Amino acid sequence: MSNWIPVTEKLPDDEECVLIVTEDGEVWTGFLDAEQWRYVSADPVGLAVTHWMRFPPPPSAADAHAVERYEIMQTGSD
Repeated sequence: MSNWIPVTEKLPDDEECVLIVTEDGEVWTGFLDAEQWRYVSADPVGLAVTHWMRFPPPPSAADAHAVERYEIMQTGSD
């Protein structure tokens, strides 16, 4: 399931930092400033933004532990 939202359907709140996709398919971090898309550095985005998505929530402690255990299993050490 994709959480990408077409800019033709809905826009994020002004100055809300989100993931954006430009017309060339590149994924960036940016925000909407009034009607101007900007990169997180505040530089204007030079291409059309086609989609955006809010950041996923950070991993929980249980998720972090699962990743750690997976990495240990891959290397074969404790």
